[in-house]
Amino acid sequence: MKSFSHFVTLVACAFSITQSAYAESLKEQAIKVCTDEFNRRTLHDGQDWYFEFTNYGDHFFRQARGITITVLEKPITEADRLNGIDWAGGVTIATNLMRLHTKGKWDSWSQVEGYPLLDCPIKHVNGSWTTNFQPPGAGVPPSLGKIPP
Repeated sequence: MKSFSHFVTLVACAFSITQSAYAESLKEQAIKVCTDEFNRRTLHDGQDWYFEFTNYGDHFFRQARGITITVLEKPITEADRLNGIDWAGGVTIATNLMRLHTKGKWDSWSQVEGYPLLDCPIKHVNGSWTTNFQPPGAGVPPSLGKIPP
C-alpha cells in the first residue's frame, strides 16, 4: 500500500509541474501575440519606438523610450474550462518617457510612468488566441525616412 501511495504522490506532483509549465508557456505565448501586434504598429530604432498619427486632421509622431510589459492573468473558472478557455488575462505595453512631434518640432521629453501604448486583453480559447487590441498610444509605424530629426 505504501508504494501505491508514493506512486499517486509522484503522479500528482508530475501533473502539477506539467500544468505549471503549460500555464507559463501560455503566458509567454500571450506576451508574444501582443508584442507582435505592438511591433506591427511601431518602428523600433535603437532604444526608441516611433508611432505616426493623424488626429482630427493634425499629423504627428510619438517617440517612446523605456518600454515595460505587464501581464495580468485572470483566474480560470470551471465555467471557463467548460467553454474551452485555458488562459485569460491582459498584456499592457507601456512607456516611461515620451515626446511628440507636432507643427514641425519635437516637444520636450515627458516623464510618463506607465503610459499605456498598447492594451491587449487576450484569452486562449479552444487552442486559439483571441484578443481585442486597444491602442491608446500606438498608431501606425512610420518609415525610418519619415521620422523628423
